[in-house]
Amino acid sequence: MVFTPGELLPAECNITEVGGVNSGFGGEAFVFTGLGLGGEVAYAGPDWSFSGSGAMGIASGDVSYHFFPGKNRRRFEPFVTGGYSLYFGDRTETQSGFNVGGGVNIWLVKHAAMRLEVRNQGFIKHFHSQFTDFVAFRFGVTFR
Repeated sequence: MVFTPGELLPAECNITEVGGVNSGFGGEAFVFTGLGLGGEVAYAGPDWSFSGSGAMGIASGDVSYHFFPGKNRRRFEPFVTGGYSLYFGDRTETQSGFNVGGGVNIWLVKHAAMRLEVRNQGFIKHFHSQFTDFVAFRFGVTFR
């Protein structure tokens, strides 16, 4: 089905923009030059209530590649990441999905950096959450 600008969408194709929150913690370790393995546990939902329709937990295992690794210390260290996600929530069923993203570590001092990342969580069944796919803007701290 193709729609041209100005054409009305059918009722079943209503598109609404929904915002939400995403928070969690995790870690990552280098296993080879530039290659890292990581894991995290997170919460995603329409608000900070941690309950109700749409609230869900996310557990992820990821692989990342950091550009310009090693002794070549640069202030900006871009990276890409992706992996497996397990979604669980206010219903009893769990579900498998994926995540992909990228970002940059901005080294502020020798052993600490600010981490900025954009990540897409995908393949979420609609009955499980109000989200079927969402993009999270994330920030954190990286230590060497």
